[in-house]
Formats: sequence, structure tokens, C-alpha cells
Amino acid sequence: MGQFLAVGITTRIVVDKEDVDKARVNFDDVVAEMRRSMNFDANLYDWIEQDGQWVWQLKSHIWEGELLEFLKAFYPSLYSIQNWDEDYNVVLGELEKTEPHTWMGLAEEKQYEQFQFDRYCSREYLVFRNKPFLPRLRVKYQMVLLALEGKILMETYGVLFGFFAFAIQKAFADFKLARTIRVYITG
Repeated sequence: MGQFLAVGITTRIVVDKEDVDKARVNFDDVVAEMRRSMNFDANLYDWIEQDGQWVWQLKSHIWEGELLEFLKAFYPSLYSIQNWDEDYNVVLGELEKTEPHTWMGLAEEKQYEQFQFDRYCSREYLVFRNKPFLPRLRVKYQMVLLALEGKILMETYGVLFGFFAFAIQKAFADFKLARTIRVYITG
């Protein structure tokens, strides 16, 4: 099948508590490193501990309150060069006619290329450079894809994708939801 370059909204972040214990770091260390290396904003997520995991879930009032207006700004900037406005306007029309609390379900149905749940849970590793032996900690994500192109093959990446995400976040700084954007490889 292959792998693809993706842009998406981070709706959920999961860290296994067992992995945290093995890395010999604590909650504050994890949040600080996520903030430093991922531009993570904890204020956008609700945090719970359940079933041996730390889970950050995107706050529903941000998702429901900003998604439609954010996409109305984001999609034309991304897709209008390729004249794909018809495709993303179908997504916007569907979101406009449905209740905000159903939008995640719409993404999970995967009917639209420009708005779908990414079934391949993205993950990366945090490296705690200020700790002995440079412990690593796996962070898993759930994403709603807004763009997907490929195929792509890369052996090393991270800095450039972080910059792309940072640029998108700056371009759409009026939206809190923009701070949840990630650029990553999926598939």
C-alpha cells in the first residue's frame, strides 16, 4: 500500500504509564517535553488516567466550536491551487448540515478524503535529553486527516514536519484548533 504525507488534527494523545515508569520520568517531565518537542498545548485537551494510560482528549468545545470556521479558512488555502474546491465544499456542506457532536462520527465513517479518521495510529518518541541515558517514551495519536498525499518514503524526518506544522499554526493563529495540527507520515 505505501505511506503518505498527512496533515491532521490531533484529537487524542496516549502515553502508556508503564512506559513512563520505565523511562523514569514523571507527568511534568512528559508534558514539558511534549510542549518543547511537539508544540503541545495542554490547555486544549482534557487529561485523564485510565487503564494504565495517560490520555489527552481534545476538548469538545474547541472541536465543536471551531472546526467548521477553521476548515472554511484552511481548505481554500490548501486545496484551491489544485481546483479541489468542489471536494472540500462537499465536506463543509456536510458539516454545516449536521450537529457538531456528530462530526467525529462523520470522520470515522471515512466518506471524504479531506476529512477522515486516520485508522493508522500515528506515533513518535519523546527523548528526554536532560535525563541520564536519554530515555525515550512512545506517544500515540489519533488524528482526523485534512490532507493526504503520497506516496512518500523517508528514512529520517521530524524537524521539517515540525516546521510545516508550526507554519500552519502561525498562518491560522486565530484558531485554537490550529495548535492541534500535525504533519506526519501515515499508512
